[in-house]
Amino acid sequence: MRKNPKSFTLLELLVVIIVVGILAGLALPNYMEIQRKSYAAEAWPNLFALLDAIKVYNIENEGSWPSSLDALAAQNPNSKVGAKFNYTFSVDSGIVLISALMIDTATGLCYGYILECNNCNQSTEEIIRYQCKGVDKLDCLDNANQLGG
Repeated sequence: MRKNPKSFTLLELLVVIIVVGILAGLALPNYMEIQRKSYAAEAWPNLFALLDAIKVYNIENEGSWPSSLDALAAQNPNSKVGAKFNYTFSVDSGIVLISALMIDTATGLCYGYILECNNCNQSTEEIIRYQCKGVDKLDCLDNANQLGG
């Protein structure tokens, strides 16, 4: 018989701790997937908006490309307060690469989204999307996976 009927036994406490641990273990992967999807939902629209702004700049400036995102001041997502991602772009031989990279402070992982436009502003234009995750920016970019569509 218990000395104090209002207290829990050690066995009851251990069962509760084990159940809570199992539930947390089941919930964590779902949380991480939802978090990754929220990052993508933020990055992709900005990447496509930047691509459109870069293409407009190219047309308006008779075939020259912007030297930096600052030339697209109104469309530069880096200038937004609280921006999670660092957006960069490069142009080489008509191939435009735009990337959005961020370090998740909770996990320490780098998440990246990359948009590649081959033959931009031409009838043979092709857009390829990549996403990546890694321990740092270089690891992330080295492990980029092409997405369909």
